[in-house]
Amino acid sequence: MTASATTLEDLLRTTTGATDTRGGFRLLLVGLALGAAADTALRGMPWGLGATVMTTALLGCLLWLQMDQGTRAGAGRYGYVLAALVFGAGFAWRDAPVLKLLDFLGLVVSLGLLASEREALAGPASVGRYAVRILGSMGHATVGPPLLATADADWSGLRLRSLPPLMLALGRGLALTLPLLLIFAALLGSADAVFAQNLSALTDVDLFSVAGHLVGIAFWSWIAAGLLRAAVLRERPLDGFPARPSWLTVGRIEVGMLLGSLDLLFAAFVWVQFRYLFGGARRVQEVAGLTYAEYARRGFFELVAVAGLVLAVLLAAHWIAKPETAAQKTLFGALAGGQVLLVFVMLASALERMRLYREEYGLTELRFYTVAFMAWVGALLFIFLFTVLRDRRDLFARGLIGSAFLAVVVLNALDPDARIVRTNANLPRGFDVRYARELSADAIPALVETLPSLDPERRAFLEMELARRWSAPDRGWPAWSAGRARARQALDAAAPGFGPRVPVTPEAPTGSE
Repeated sequence: MTASATTLEDLLRTTTGATDTRGGFRLLLVGLALGAAADTALRGMPWGLGATVMTTALLGCLLWLQMDQGTRAGAGRYGYVLAALVFGAGFAWRDAPVLKLLDFLGLVVSLGLLASEREALAGPASVGRYAVRILGSMGHATVGPPLLATADADWSGLRLRSLPPLMLALGRGLALTLPLLLIFAALLGSADAVFAQNLSALTDVDLFSVAGHLVGIAFWSWIAAGLLRAAVLRERPLDGFPARPSWLTVGRIEVGMLLGSLDLLFAAFVWVQFRYLFGGARRVQEVAGLTYAEYARRGFFELVAVAGLVLAVLLAAHWIAKPETAAQKTLFGALAGGQVLLVFVMLASALERMRLYREEYGLTELRFYTVAFMAWVGALLFIFLFTVLRDRRDLFARGLIGSAFLAVVVLNALDPDARIVRTNANLPRGFDVRYARELSADAIPALVETLPSLDPERRAFLEMELARRWSAPDRGWPAWSAGRARARQALDAAAPGFGPRVPVTPEAPTGSE
């Protein structure tokens, strides 16, 4: 054990007479400390530097406890630690809510895999096993604290009887009374303003705030302690995936019917695409009765959904059929490979539709992230061709996790909100200031660059909206991010150059459909 761990155990033995054979006390205390810190760092929104600091602290405690307890974690844990650090840093990098959500999901996945990484894990990687490991870690984080308190900490040696009876009774009374008293007082104070004022004058304490902090500390301590137990004390994390039921076994006929029918359907659709979409706007208007923009908008999201569903269908078909003979592998490879090639044509059609629509109406967050998702699905289809069709589903699973992690990092680097502003700045219909004002702080420097090119009405409207939205100070260091800092700098630099205000009507042109 390390010196710090020995000191902690000596303190526990001296003050309580308790032993810590499985580290239960240590994990509970570390979880409580992390929970108290998280209540401060994660209370304000949006999450920023506070989330980065808490991620780093959690990972540091987790690695220290694993080494101290002799947890036989697998070598892959360092890759998951690096991924979690990158996702945690994303909170202090960008301000866009979608990026923060993606960083949070990446953090959950990497922590779930880190908490279940063990040397004893056997068997090839698979998408199902990764899913089971992540869900198992999250489930264990939920039930871990009671296990720490009941199974991992030895309470039999507590020397409570050596305490004076009065002190023991007072301690029990405070433990039972104080939490409920604070919660009910806060609720009653919220229900009646006069009662709240009298209570505040009597106690000079914001009981509602105190109760909120107690709930926050309890929540984050529970999550932290549960995750630490999942990562440190589990000897054999849940990683199995149920075997394929025998009644799901199918042969060449069933697979041929399924994939062959889809291939014919996709081939017919691709033929239509070549004739109509790639044939020009006039042909679309003659046959479909739609404008080119309507045609492009109508089909883009449907094609993206088809591409995503095809990948799931192909993986499920390979898992059910499990081709083993040379003839089965050849048949499945031909049908699946042909289907992937047809889907690539559909993705090209979807990209062409989006290009046409973007040139007319510009970019939005939904359009940008949908295109990004489509690019990721296309990369997964390539990985599928060179892994699953070569009987290397384990490589596909690793490629899925790795490409997802890489995609989130690339999206952060691309700065989507700023890219949306710069793309929309030169639209024929004009710049949509009403949409631009709702973008995150990441877009502010690009918006300031765009201001001089706007007509007086749009410029005045956007200046007033930016001043209104960003006049309030940030909520302290936990909400700090580089994106918000750059936004403040850009606004401070541009403030002296703001032009005179002109009347702005609700019908001001937006430049969007």
